[in-house]
Amino acid sequence: MKLFEPEAQNLTIFGSHTKYWVYNPTQTQTILMVHGFRGNHLGLQYIIAGLSAYRVIVPDLPGFGESLPMTERAHDIDGYSDFTREFMKLTGLRQPVLLGHSFGTIVAAHLTAREAELFSKLILINPIIVSPRVGLSGPVTKLVEAYYWLGTAMPGRFSQRVLTSRLFNRGMSLSLSRTKDPDLRRLVYKHHLSDLDQAQHRRVIAESFAASITKTALDDAAHIHLDTLLIAGNQDPIASAKSQHRLHAAITRSRLILIPKVGHLVHLETPAAASDAISDFLG
Repeated sequence: MKLFEPEAQNLTIFGSHTKYWVYNPTQTQTILMVHGFRGNHLGLQYIIAGLSAYRVIVPDLPGFGESLPMTERAHDIDGYSDFTREFMKLTGLRQPVLLGHSFGTIVAAHLTAREAELFSKLILINPIIVSPRVGLSGPVTKLVEAYYWLGTAMPGRFSQRVLTSRLFNRGMSLSLSRTKDPDLRRLVYKHHLSDLDQAQHRRVIAESFAASITKTALDDAAHIHLDTLLIAGNQDPIASAKSQHRLHAAITRSRLILIPKVGHLVHLETPAAASDAISDFLG
């Protein structure tokens, strides 16, 4: 199911001309979403399609999608946490449900561990629990690190060729998903290709990639005291089912949903299951 998309709204935050989208604006309970690394708001559209009872607000993070990079903050966990806090202030959001996906789970965990009073509940989808350096196999990790090193170190036009490589994109799409459905595999690949149509900012990618392989949601788990929903694939190649149980145990008020035969792309492989779990959690 594809969601009808409202027009983008605009803010300037820490020097970033930021675009964001508001779905189901007449609903009262609000979910604020933080998307994953190199993604944008469209990555969460299939989950949002199943959440018609909630107002959903999702910005493109600075430097990704249609939002420009920040000039006053680094594009790391602290920088994106500051951005999220300022975004809430400027849009007047009071105690929304905070939802993070993949890289966004690190940001969401970091922020709620420090300022729980800003939020009502927390949802983490495909949470990053161990560094990809640990979760992925050795050769894959070295290939990914080499790819991003080349993409951010080479001169401009060569950098763009590397960062928009369709071959690398296809490889990552296949490695992160577990579906055998050819139509769904094509959707995953097509979706990831669409991300490459957006501007690729070397500094943003370098800073956020470094954060993505050095920080995890588990780092802050012991300090999260909100009601928390964890949703993950039980065959996630980055964060195993065993590690998801570690996060569940570390967050005292958490509920864990493991979706069978799914990898790191719950938002594309089984979005309806995620939407149903969220609706049940929020009541």
